[in-house]
Amino acid sequence: MTLLADYQRFLTDEQASAAYKAWAKQNPGELKTWLAFDAAVVSGGTPALPTLKTAFGRGLVDVAEMLIESYPTPAPPVAPPPALGTLPAQGISVSTEFLSLSAAVQSSTLDLIAQLFNGKPGWVRIDWWPSTPASDQAIAAVKARGFVPMGLTNAPYSSGMSQTDFAARAVQLAGICDFVNVFNEPDMDNGPSSWPATTAGQYARAAYDAIVAAHPHVTVIGPSLWKTESQKPADGLTYAGAMIAAGGRFVHIWDQHLYGDPATVDPSWNPWDWAFRNNGNNVRTLLNNHGMTDVPIMCTEAGDSVAVNGLVMQNNAVAHGMDARASLGLRSFGVYSMRNSAPPGGFGLVDDQFAKRPAFSSMQARAI
Repeated sequence: MTLLADYQRFLTDEQASAAYKAWAKQNPGELKTWLAFDAAVVSGGTPALPTLKTAFGRGLVDVAEMLIESYPTPAPPVAPPPALGTLPAQGISVSTEFLSLSAAVQSSTLDLIAQLFNGKPGWVRIDWWPSTPASDQAIAAVKARGFVPMGLTNAPYSSGMSQTDFAARAVQLAGICDFVNVFNEPDMDNGPSSWPATTAGQYARAAYDAIVAAHPHVTVIGPSLWKTESQKPADGLTYAGAMIAAGGRFVHIWDQHLYGDPATVDPSWNPWDWAFRNNGNNVRTLLNNHGMTDVPIMCTEAGDSVAVNGLVMQNNAVAHGMDARASLGLRSFGVYSMRNSAPPGGFGLVDDQFAKRPAFSSMQARAI
């Protein structure tokens, strides 16, 4: 017999007793309050406990309270997702190097970025971990130019940072940026060891929940995965699955680092295949299978190294990556980086003399 059945049987017996009949006759107002409360409890509700004056009435409430406590705790309401449509369709990540540049050099770099966006909206990702005068000033400089700042919060696994502190830093960043990027390649060697996928998923969820609670208008982006230290995109997909298994939904927009040319189909190395193609064995399908069909995919880092693969491959990676917004459903395309000196070097849209490379013009022409 269920607790509800026991409760109803108790009431039936009690209502037949002389004590109940006398109480009901002498306390019609209290009876009315009790009957309304009882009806709500029996229907599965959890109404506030009424304050009854008589000992008999309070005894009835005490019994009903035991039934209420047996009901499962309702899940907290889920905050509505922020307006993802405000994220520009293109952007650029400028690396930690940007924070150490003089104000004049930062300004000249932002001049180039303004030319790159070609009068269209664009986001600029700033490394922020944690708040420092340099990082806060960089975000302010981005805002002053009319660009959308995207703040990146991250930590090496070796730091031993607690989940609570990790989430608190994300909330602090959400106070100054409407787009917060949580994690940067946790699957890679982040000094000196990569994050275990399960731990990364739990930390990402803690940061997401904290941001949604404190700043529900903020868009959470991440986890910005690459191909793990094995450099095999199949391992990257496995890592993503383990993060989701541990953390569930922890982003509004899923971020993959998508270096290389999306037009080249080669699942042995190309992360674009494992994001969108590969016969359905990809990140898009992984998200869909976990109830996240509404979560779009973007990239905060893409392009190619001129030092390793040359100007043509860099240009193809950027031009076709911008085209992938329409052809593959990429929500926003972000390139790394403007300056050629950004670590590890060679990825710049301008060379060491600040001459624009072909990829600069290709991205500029495709800005929307």
